[in-house]
Amino acid sequence: MAKLFGYSRSSYYHYKYYIPKENTRKIKIIKAMLDIYDRSYGTYGSPRITCALREEGYVVARKTIHNYMKELNICSIVHKKFRYKRTCFKDHEYLRLKNIAKDTNVNDVNQVWTQDVTYIKLSDGSNAYLASVMDYYSRKVIAYELSRNMTTDLILRVLHRAYETRHPHKGLILHSDKGAQYRSDRYKDFAFHHKARCSYTRIVFSCADNASQESFHASFKKECLYQRKPQSFEETKALIFRYIEGFYNPRRLHSTLGYRSPDMFERDLKLKKMSLIEDAAENDPENIIDITDETKIEN
Repeated sequence: MAKLFGYSRSSYYHYKYYIPKENTRKIKIIKAMLDIYDRSYGTYGSPRITCALREEGYVVARKTIHNYMKELNICSIVHKKFRYKRTCFKDHEYLRLKNIAKDTNVNDVNQVWTQDVTYIKLSDGSNAYLASVMDYYSRKVIAYELSRNMTTDLILRVLHRAYETRHPHKGLILHSDKGAQYRSDRYKDFAFHHKARCSYTRIVFSCADNASQESFHASFKKECLYQRKPQSFEETKALIFRYIEGFYNPRRLHSTLGYRSPDMFERDLKLKKMSLIEDAAENDPENIIDITDETKIEN
């Protein structure tokens, strides 16, 4: 029969008895890939999964991970579209809304903080508002609070908690959108008391001017809120805590930070500063700085 069909006997026996070996490397990569995907709550796409795999020692290309995800029919969660609403201001208000953050060369933490309040519709029909403060350089969420009402008191409570956590030097830029709470006299008095400067998004490019803060709220909603759909205020509050403290700050990889988490980025920054201080101390022993003082290192 083999001669009749023009095949050798060895080809026939190879077809009949050969058992293909499993691609063990592919199986290991897929297993690690799925583990990373699950730990990110399904939010990571091929770029972040590739970086996480490389951190674990796998030499793999992004295209390969893209193909594996396509084979398994998994992908990053797609966020909902946001409809932009223009805010109207009078001429005298427009002149006071200056964006001083955009012209600042930010090269360290505690130089520019961004702020925003986002609206959350709960499944039980009630409303909630999440206010947060983020360090612009490290993208770390410093302070946050969920409230039933969007008031100036909420903004000031979150800011006060951020100051207690970070203890920034004077000259800090507090950047926000043009919300009424951020334009209130009490908010400006708080900034004046702490020797901070107020910065606001521009009228035309408001989303771009506060992109990092808007991106955080969008990530929280698409990666957590829309997937778990909490039923009550307290459940939403617990969900926010787990997302920020358990995932976003310590583990979520940011392309802006070289695919590092905010905590990892700040830790590397602190080690870099300590190394520079030690080198300076070796070169100039008379001007040694106490490297154990974390406040000096951070600021």
